[in-house]
Amino acid sequence: MTYIASISTLYSDACITYATLSISYFLLSKNAPFSYQSALWKRVVFGLLAGVAVLYLSQDRLELTDKVHYSFAMIPMILVTFFGGGVSGLVSFLFAMALTGGFTVDNLFIASIVAPLLLSRVWLKKSHRTFYLTIGVIALYRIAVVWLLVDMSGLWPDVLLYQAVSALCLAICYHALNFKERHIYAYFAMRARATTDSLTHINNRASVDYQLMLQRAERRPCGLMILD
Repeated sequence: MTYIASISTLYSDACITYATLSISYFLLSKNAPFSYQSALWKRVVFGLLAGVAVLYLSQDRLELTDKVHYSFAMIPMILVTFFGGGVSGLVSFLFAMALTGGFTVDNLFIASIVAPLLLSRVWLKKSHRTFYLTIGVIALYRIAVVWLLVDMSGLWPDVLLYQAVSALCLAICYHALNFKERHIYAYFAMRARATTDSLTHINNRASVDYQLMLQRAERRPCGLMILD
């Protein structure tokens, strides 16, 4: 069955990609916004969860020949590299490679795409322009490699549709995660403003608790009035 005839497969792959990364990003942002500067263990976990998604997505393929195919497997790797940095991207690739045969042709092809992302450190210059330039170059590269290996006559409709759907899936997941990222940053910024005195820049509750602790230690009487 071609990808043109398997819209349900495309839809399920896109949903699984977004759901896995979205839930992972939300859970890792419980105490602070998750980013490439987060604790190492968080970036590793983000990469491992993306690797699990990669393993699932690699089962659904657009078979061009007996040895050449396309899949959505690279999409989670690209996204976690943008949002989790090099550690997350590398972990997701190594995890998937370890469970899919090691140094196979497929994995080496994926490495040829992931490596430039890591070397160029795309997470440091994350922007819509950088993202769309990246997925455009990747799409052209994948088409060019397959064109050199396979007789493309009769395959162009499926190949072009696949690349278009892959780009659309990447774009939707990227913008959804970007919106979630901005929302989480806004939430923590508002919480910080709500609990920090604008004049002294001291956490209100922490300051009150500290003063009460001193009063108790010195056994001094005090009066406390709280205005909300």
